[in-house]
Amino acid sequence: LHRFDVLQTAGAVTARADLKQLKALRNDNVCPSVTVLKQGLEWLAELDLTACWHTLPIPVLHQFGRYDRLVPFSALSALKKQYLEHQFQSFEASSHLPFLTEVDQW
Repeated sequence: LHRFDVLQTAGAVTARADLKQLKALRNDNVCPSVTVLKQGLEWLAELDLTACWHTLPIPVLHQFGRYDRLVPFSALSALKKQYLEHQFQSFEASSHLPFLTEVDQW
C-alpha cells in the first residue's frame, strides 16, 4: 500500500506530511484495501466516462493538483476547452490529495 501512498503524495510541497497523514489513516483502518485500490486503478485505465460529461444535469467541478501523478495537470487546459459549462479549480502546491495538502483552499 505504501506505493499507492507515495504515488498520491509525490511532488506536493507537503509530500512528507501528507504521506505521514495517509499512513495514520491506514493504521486507523480508514483507507481501502490494496485490492480495492487496484480495482479502482483498473477501472480508471479501462473506462472513459468523459463522453457522458456533456449531458450531466448537475454542476460539475474538476479539481487538479499541479503535481498529480495519477491525473496529469496538463489535462486541465484541454478539459476547460472541451467542457465550457464545467467549473475548474487548481491546487498549486498539491499532488493527488489537495484536501490534505491545501486543506484551507479545499
